[in-house]
Amino acid sequence: MSPNLQIVMPVYNDWESFTILVKRLDSILSGTPLSAEIIAVDDCSFTKLQPQYPRDFNLSAIRSIEILRLATNLGHQRAIAVGLVHAAKKSGGIPVVVMDSDGEDMPEDVVRLSKKAEEVRDEIVCAQRARRSEGIAFRVFYAFYRFSFLLMTGKTIDFGNFMIIKKDALMSLVSNPSLWNHLAATVVQSRIPIGRLETSRGIRIAGVSKMNFTSLFIHGLSAIAAFFDVFLVRLLFCIGAIMLLAVLSTIIVVLIRLFTDLAIPGWATTAIGFSLLTFLLASAIGSLTVLGLLSNRSVRQVIPIVDAGQFVAAISTLYPAENAR
Repeated sequence: MSPNLQIVMPVYNDWESFTILVKRLDSILSGTPLSAEIIAVDDCSFTKLQPQYPRDFNLSAIRSIEILRLATNLGHQRAIAVGLVHAAKKSGGIPVVVMDSDGEDMPEDVVRLSKKAEEVRDEIVCAQRARRSEGIAFRVFYAFYRFSFLLMTGKTIDFGNFMIIKKDALMSLVSNPSLWNHLAATVVQSRIPIGRLETSRGIRIAGVSKMNFTSLFIHGLSAIAAFFDVFLVRLLFCIGAIMLLAVLSTIIVVLIRLFTDLAIPGWATTAIGFSLLTFLLASAIGSLTVLGLLSNRSVRQVIPIVDAGQFVAAISTLYPAENAR
């Protein structure tokens, strides 16, 4: 019987968590009509999967486990993009689940996502965290990231990478250059109908999280990059408003200087000079923004469905039998 789910998991040195998660996932799926094949994207890990693990696997609902070894470390988001491209090319029309390999995305929620996807017409169903398990400082920074994203793009992101994607949506995503930088932002940008399912974040199985403030900052910038043109246009409007304010300020200062006795000696010159400097600086930034917008239109971008395969060094079948090719 063919599997009815594909599961893409990026893995970077988390092989202990991965093997435990696979067994948990198999146990959960075994009590349902679901079966799955796993695509684990090894993001050029420097630790290796222990050789005894393949022999230890005794799975029923999970039919196969493929390992995509990347030639270089691409990072979490690009590893997901490579995995989705591989899933799209071998899909056969079955939905694809994206989940982390550390246990924070819980196997029970894979079943709930699949059920939700069957019940709704939405092409993607995303796990929306009802609560987060990180520390207060991290949550504050995460809230700031979401606010900044809203301010710069006019959009909101209230979900992460844990989601289930149907066939048509999958082909749309892997053909979108933005997927190379940020999955969730690409889902929002693509205008694909999405549903949401409230979930709770699980506890990491082993090791420590590799997400820190630096990586979260880069993650946020990657999300904004998916809306780069929108961000530049919004920036242009902001610059235009500043330039208009500078002109109006100059006019008001001149009127006060010429027609009232309110002006302090030297005040008008200083105020006009400041307004002129503001206008010139805004003009320079605006010019650079226009050049950035135009140059972005002419740059050849990475298209995952076309380019992702270049980063795959090897593909091997971990389960049911080793078959490197």
